[in-house]
Amino acid sequence: MKQILLILIMTFPALRNYAQTTYSGVLNHTNNYLTMQPFSSTYDDGSYAKLFYDGHNKVIRFWNSVTSHTSIHADNGTFNGRLLVGGSISAVSSFQLDPKGTASGDLYGIRVTETGNNTTKLHIFRRFTSDDSDKDRMVIDNTGNIGIGTSSPTAKLDISASGDGAELLRFSTERSWVFKQTGTGISAHLALEGNKKFIIQNSSQEVMHWLSGYNGYSYFKGSMGIGTENIGSFKLAVEGKIGAREVQVTSVSPWPDYVFKEGYKLTPLEELEIHLKKNKHLPGIPTAKEVEENGVNLGEMNAKLLEKVEELTLYLIEIKKRI
Repeated sequence: MKQILLILIMTFPALRNYAQTTYSGVLNHTNNYLTMQPFSSTYDDGSYAKLFYDGHNKVIRFWNSVTSHTSIHADNGTFNGRLLVGGSISAVSSFQLDPKGTASGDLYGIRVTETGNNTTKLHIFRRFTSDDSDKDRMVIDNTGNIGIGTSSPTAKLDISASGDGAELLRFSTERSWVFKQTGTGISAHLALEGNKKFIIQNSSQEVMHWLSGYNGYSYFKGSMGIGTENIGSFKLAVEGKIGAREVQVTSVSPWPDYVFKEGYKLTPLEELEIHLKKNKHLPGIPTAKEVEENGVNLGEMNAKLLEKVEELTLYLIEIKKRI
């Protein structure tokens, strides 16, 4: 109400000055409202405006005879633009900005809505001539959540878009960084945990990957491919060489100590010779074709090779005894 009184205080002196000039326009006070006519014949098209207090709705209304809308038109001297305040009385308060040019009627505005106590929202919207209603561009709700692309934000910043290729965030440099959605499928979550972990979760908020900013550790629940998308059943698939100072296989069972246990049966050398001539590989060792097709299990192969070394040791002991 204070703002309305301030507008009246500023308006009345100006209206009074116009009334004291020699222009043909007049300012009349009748029936508890002020009637304002054009102040110059140049702008006199027969229209007029009224200013009055609406006791039913407890508002001061500005009414013009052309559109019968409650509004304020504030133009500069060359009528390059307009500011529309209000409109018909409703539960929505709004300011609308209308360019006065070839795009006249393509409005942007600000409005406030509410559906009860503690529900007030501030909307920045557009309403172009091609729109059938106000289109929200940004919304701030009563909790301070900001929505872009959504009228019901659920986070401090809620950016909404849809469809394959929809861009949500872009950092424009000489090498732009873009956060966007590609393809279709279930949603994923990004989270920052209190112990300085950056977490990727699935739609059920199950942790799929995390990276620690505290100790540099990383965790992957699923599988990873480096240089390849054909991961298969592996936890880690690498297309190319791997360089390491040390590789530790943590579990191989059984380890071939059983070769030295009593009762272990060595293949007689005569039978071993026949097998080698026929199959061209030691018993229990995969063939060249099998290795080419399936690769080699390092832990398992080391155990097999040790088994053959231990068997060879027993053969040497047995030969020495014969000599």
